[in-house]
Amino acid sequence: MDFVAPSLLLLLGLTAPQVSDLKAEYRDGQTFLTWRESGDLADARFEVWSAAQPLTSLAGAVCEAKGLLPGSAVDWWLNPETYGAP
Repeated sequence: MDFVAPSLLLLLGLTAPQVSDLKAEYRDGQTFLTWRESGDLADARFEVWSAAQPLTSLAGAVCEAKGLLPGSAVDWWLNPETYGAP
């Protein structure tokens, strides 16, 4: 089983907004991630990576999700950026 505490990466250019308070909770066969977003996130996209050991580099890590939009913790039907296209 992969290490459950994932790392969260921002793909932006030179200036990356900060994320903080990253938490992972495992229940009923799923891992739920939450974090706080700050800064200018207009062009931000998030990636979630996992590995068998705590991540120090992406070598050997698995990309679990990519292209996550800011505010993606909000259910898709409440998010105006993805409304109707979950």
